[in-house]
Amino acid sequence: MPKAILEHGLIRPLEPLPPDWRDGQELRVEKADSTESPAEDIDRDFAELATLCAQGNPDDDAILTQALHDARQISKEQVRRSMGLP
Repeated sequence: MPKAILEHGLIRPLEPLPPDWRDGQELRVEKADSTESPAEDIDRDFAELATLCAQGNPDDDAILTQALHDARQISKEQVRRSMGLP
């Protein structure tokens, strides 16, 4: 979630906004808890990531691994052809 500050009644982002956000899109803005340290933010984010990963489908890893292998093979074949190698 991008961080922002309230400045003269307007919300000003402190970091780039996600590319899929569009003008006029409704957003939820909440007051930041200033008692959290950056380390607590990181711990919370990693806990959320661990939860999301635990919910993932293990078959997706195999599909991704195979897709990466196939892409490497195709790339190697294209380079060989462009260099005139067998």
